[in-house]
Amino acid sequence: MAIPADLKKLDEYLLSRSYITGYQASKDDITVLAALEKTPSSQYVNVLRWYKHIEALLKISGVSGEGCGVTVKGDAPVIAAGTKAPAGEEEDDDDVDLFGEETEEEKKAAEEHAASIKASAKKKFDGSAK
Repeated sequence: MAIPADLKKLDEYLLSRSYITGYQASKDDITVLAALEKTPSSQYVNVLRWYKHIEALLKISGVSGEGCGVTVKGDAPVIAAGTKAPAGEEEDDDDVDLFGEETEEEKKAAEEHAASIKASAKKKFDGSAK
């Protein structure tokens, strides 16, 4: 059960923040939400704002923050960490570049594109001087 002193500290903490940690909802938000056994009173404006926001996110995503654990509702199969997906079900993430790293093909294509632009600009410059 949340003690009023703890709620007051949380309210002050959330005065300048939208989430418990970071810039998006995380497991920390779900953990704190689960620790608050009921909706906070309107006396704690920031906690109430945060509480309603996290509850809305959980409702939209299908995640339940009830109890100590977190359960995810849905039909997607869960694959344990360190195991491989069944044959034919592996994700194709070749087109996803999360870290901005270029492949050799992309580097070569970029160089060719730069060379063609340079050649085009040179032709235009040589032609305009005549």
